[in-house]
Amino acid sequence: MPAITLRTRRLPNRLFAISLLGVLAWTFGGSFVYWLRTGSATVLDGTLDPLATIVWFGPLLVISPFILVIPTALIEPRGIFRSFYAMPTVVRLNRVELSWTMPNGVSGRAAWNDLGGVSTYGNAGGTTDLFDTAGVEIAEFEGGFIGGDRKSVDLSAVVLELRPDLFEFVAEPSMAMRGCVRRGPTDRPPSPDQPPMMRDS
Repeated sequence: MPAITLRTRRLPNRLFAISLLGVLAWTFGGSFVYWLRTGSATVLDGTLDPLATIVWFGPLLVISPFILVIPTALIEPRGIFRSFYAMPTVVRLNRVELSWTMPNGVSGRAAWNDLGGVSTYGNAGGTTDLFDTAGVEIAEFEGGFIGGDRKSVDLSAVVLELRPDLFEFVAEPSMAMRGCVRRGPTDRPPSPDQPPMMRDS
């Protein structure tokens, strides 16, 4: 089976936060200035001239769709919208190991024999944790995963599909957790790579 590549959803970055705060500051700042000039907290007919309307609402109409409306409507930020989102973590799986590269360049890998389980908490944008065979966390990924077709996927489901001989499904509804854990020695089905056993007739 060829290697599988997944990546986390792109989460809002610092530029997104600054832009959002700027929109809020401009909105409430304009309302405060309007209140100082008119003594009213609501916009009344005839109290805003065309220039004031453009100065107050123009930037909001231009900036707001770029950071609030359009990116939310897209499955994944694209083009200029990528500037408002952090780089994703990339995870690769093959028959030998699971490896990952973080946005900061830090990378890691775990052979299947060293991986004890995968847990995903929350919805499609939740947190996914990797554990070794002793139950110690070895990596944590934020934002949920998407595949090459841009559809949401669970890392644990991909692990189960790739190595059903080593892992089995597990879930804890009360914690909104789902994942996979390592099978016991007596619970393992034959490996997909293992040739069929020949019996004497």
